[in-house]
Amino acid sequence: MATVISSTAEFDKTLSSAGEKLVVVDFTASWCPPCKMIAPVFDSLARQHGQNAHFLKVDVDQFQQIAQRYGVRAMPTFVFIRKGGILDQLRGANASKLTEMVSQYINKGSAVPGSGTFPGSGHSLAGGSGSAGAPRAGGILGQIPRENLVPFAIVIAYLAYVVWSKS
Repeated sequence: MATVISSTAEFDKTLSSAGEKLVVVDFTASWCPPCKMIAPVFDSLARQHGQNAHFLKVDVDQFQQIAQRYGVRAMPTFVFIRKGGILDQLRGANASKLTEMVSQYINKGSAVPGSGTFPGSGHSLAGGSGSAGAPRAGGILGQIPRENLVPFAIVIAYLAYVVWSKS
């Protein structure tokens, strides 16, 4: 089961005593429906991986300083920490992505700040993948995540409407 943090001192002590273990922090709020929706998944992951990681729940209303320390701006936000360093963050109640990231960081113990290795494939300044291989298809639009294309499409449709309605 996940540990519900009851003080800043408890949070800091858990982080400092974690050693090499992964720490997954669920920044949540009692009034947040997506937080309530993802809570059973987080608790299940805590039961499943409790031997290899610490799972903490932090109420952002009770512990605003902790939330600010990690730049939490939306709930739920999951922060992955090892040796006091932030490995990654996940915003939103995406159960499959949360499960994937927990497995990834438990299995990838070497992806620690200062270890010389980094999670992900990297990117060049030109915007392509940092590894050799074929360039991405689709030009600039192929590089934009799909969830970001919806607002883009709405803006394009609106501009088209404005341009053609004046003719």
